Amino acid sequence: MKRLLQRVGQLAGIQNAVIEQQLRSGPTNDRWLLNSDQGRMILTLDHPLASALKLDREFQVGMLNARAASGLGPEPVLWDIDSRVLLVRYVDGVSMTIAQFCQQENLSRVARLLRLLHSLDVGNLPPTTTLQDKIHVYAELANTAQADALQTEAELLLTRWQGQDDRAVLCHNDVNHGNVIGGEKLQLIDWDYAAPGDGWFDLATVVSYHRLGDDAARSLLRVYGGEESASDY
Repeated sequence: MKRLLQRVGQLAGIQNAVIEQQLRSGPTNDRWLLNSDQGRMILTLDHPLASALKLDREFQVGMLNARAASGLGPEPVLWDIDSRVLLVRYVDGVSMTIAQFCQQENLSRVARLLRLLHSLDVGNLPPTTTLQDKIHVYAELANTAQADALQTEAELLLTRWQGQDDRAVLCHNDVNHGNVIGGEKLQLIDWDYAAPGDGWFDLATVVSYHRLGDDAARSLLRVYGGEESASDY
């Protein structure tokens, strides 16, 4: 870890970097909260499985740089492909609980946040794998009959959505309460699966993951497609 911090410090031009706590230890990466002379940051070290799962850090960094002015997510500081290290600025705040997320006021704020995200230009971002590609990779790695069946079902649904609207928008692809930081303005974190795609997928994720009832789901969609100012997220 000492050697890793030294390399990150040299590449990012930061000094006195110390680990405050480990935030995650998983199959695709390890993640720590880091403090330095330039403030708190999130340090992610990818494992080889991240590449196998097509987690495209180059696209993620390009996307975050392009969206920094909109305040939708953390500002990237460093991506070093050789050491598989991603460094982003820490987003101050606390992730929402399920109960907080599902409050009508916060669902409306999430709808406006997604409306703004989906309105941003994706034309200048580096190319990346699509959601369909990632589904295929996951099914291949799982190598089970259930995974194959889920892949077939997911591809059918995506084909139907794409038939209705061919316009690709920037999608987060993992919008759940744990990835939404509350506060005066909402921010999305954990952009590992972000890619151009169909905006309805983000909305479907919100409805399905949080098991929203019909009334709450309809309200979410009304606000997403409504006239409210996109700045009110």
